[in-house]
Amino acid sequence: MTRIHFDICDSTSTRAREYLKQNSCDCALFTANEQTSGRGRQGKSFFSPKDSGIYMTFVKRVDLALCDTVFATTFAACAVCSALDEFCADTPKIKWVNDIYIYDKKVCGILTESVTDFKSGSVNYLIIGVGINLTSAFPDELLDIAGNIGAVDKAALIEKIVSNLKTIGENPDDRSYMDYYRSRSLVIGREIVYIENGTATSATALGIDDDGGLIVQNSQNIQKILRSGEISLRFC
Repeated sequence: MTRIHFDICDSTSTRAREYLKQNSCDCALFTANEQTSGRGRQGKSFFSPKDSGIYMTFVKRVDLALCDTVFATTFAACAVCSALDEFCADTPKIKWVNDIYIYDKKVCGILTESVTDFKSGSVNYLIIGVGINLTSAFPDELLDIAGNIGAVDKAALIEKIVSNLKTIGENPDDRSYMDYYRSRSLVIGREIVYIENGTATSATALGIDDDGGLIVQNSQNIQKILRSGEISLRFC
């Protein structure tokens, strides 16, 4: 497996994508001590100060139809959460779609992307970016929402995450990991707010289907399935 480490870089996922423009590989791992432009979902940034977290991107060569990659986000969440199980004293939970929380505070963000051959419509690579907070050195605006897992053996945790991710894409029809995903859900049974077409709607999260869709019910008892987007938890 190709391994590339940076003392400092803009983003390990950005470096991985740039690498793939000039090189091919079966698997690759990109890590950094610090990121200046750590990337999250929905165009958000990920706070990545020096020596304060694990900042890594795992790359896997695959041969998938574009429609078969919808599983990758939930698979990655399970892979990271189960790895954290072995290193955290407290139980990590998955906030839909793929953030990892402990005690209602985000300790890990995951960004799943792909490299696609548009002529064939197939996906050639999956790019899984993982950022894990190890300390509480957060700016004021993150103090109420960000958490950390404390001091761990970084190298050992990275190796466990990589080991869990190595089978991603090998059997896209297998949804057996969804039982674990549901068992570790932070949101099932809780009040949430979701944004759709610029409108915020309060709802109850009822469950998660086998394709990773979040089943919600609003105050008018109307149910729907969310396939993408962002949600927030309501605290009473």
